Amino acid sequence: MGVFDEVKERVTARAVMERAGIVFNRSNMCRCPFHQDKTASMKVKPTDKKYFCFGCGEKGDAIDFVGRYYNLSPKDAAMQIADEFGIAYDSSVRSPPKPVRREKSPMQILAEAKTKTYRVLSDYFHLLKKWERNFKPKSMDEIDARYEEAVQNLPKVECQLDILLWGTEEEKEMLVRDLGKGVEDIERRVNEYLRNQGTVNHNRQRSCEAVH
Repeated sequence: MGVFDEVKERVTARAVMERAGIVFNRSNMCRCPFHQDKTASMKVKPTDKKYFCFGCGEKGDAIDFVGRYYNLSPKDAAMQIADEFGIAYDSSVRSPPKPVRREKSPMQILAEAKTKTYRVLSDYFHLLKKWERNFKPKSMDEIDARYEEAVQNLPKVECQLDILLWGTEEEKEMLVRDLGKGVEDIERRVNEYLRNQGTVNHNRQRSCEAVH
């Protein structure tokens, strides 16, 4: 199949939108990037091949979105998607030129920062909930540091996630800028804990195998 057929068959609209930094709420709604959307007017489920905005009527598939969002021709948009998602396709005798990579706009950079911030805070939130549940002290004399961190930070992180989901664009932008590199620190902390947990679980498995 050619690049258009391959992309249309294998890539959803939701996938390219999330790659562009579009954030979706729990109802699979997002703010439309093609008009001044004050509320989340565009609905795209993870498996949807097409998108539709109830506010401005903008609609299309993955190729349409990338073409409109990055100001590319349909062919260049399809080729960019194929390149980013590692999709092989039948080409003509001469390989068509790859689409020109355009510099990201400040809006796109901010959108990607919001997506990363939400992902990191969401991971941290679930980790804190786990610590709150697993390390709840039996007495005030034996409080685990992880439980203490969970109790202190859970309300704040939950509030930050609510802002990223339901806040105004100004509130989201302010939150992302205020957190800044702190997001990277949180991400490292979460990843470090998960790596340590993986090592512990691996050692436990080896111990069990040795016993048997």
